[in-house]
Amino acid sequence: MNGREKNVLDTLCFEITEPQHYREVESVLSRYRRTSAKVIAEVTAILQRLLESADHACTIEGREKRLYSIYRKIQRKRSMSPLALQDIFAFRIILQ
Repeated sequence: MNGREKNVLDTLCFEITEPQHYREVESVLSRYRRTSAKVIAEVTAILQRLLESADHACTIEGREKRLYSIYRKIQRKRSMSPLALQDIFAFRIILQ
């Protein structure tokens, strides 16, 4: 099973086994989705400029984190509300 298949299964299982929590996290993230592509593009461009100005050739990928991984983080921190989430984007920087 590859990573993409695992993410799909995690999301489906989360929606089925924890429907209330799924809806709660989905509701909070839906507010960010309107601008997430723009935010990811802007952060990626800033990181690219900074690294290139320091003479580092690199590839940068940005994405929105998956619902289930966000839910697991909320569970680990127990006192955290989905409304307090700040860690919803992930960036991978690959130096060449």
